[in-house]
Amino acid sequence: MADNDFDGLPMYVEEDREENEAEKQKRRQQSRKPPPPRITPEELARREFNEAMGRKLFEYDPKLGGSYYTRVWFLDFTKVNINEESIALN
Repeated sequence: MADNDFDGLPMYVEEDREENEAEKQKRRQQSRKPPPPRITPEELARREFNEAMGRKLFEYDPKLGGSYYTRVWFLDFTKVNINEESIALN
């Protein structure tokens, strides 16, 4: 009659704690995002140059009571010279 008390379920076996912790640690490692890539000195210099150019092109107009960009500001100024005439405009 004691065998029928379990209704076909296996007996509870306590699992090894170290094994459980190792499995949890493995899942944590797999779910973590990789760290963002480090910014190189060249990338930092490029960003600073683009920000400086953006500040140079941003002006305040007292008549309108606001600020605006005088030229295109969203380009990478290390690759584009905004003082040169564009071929597309010819």
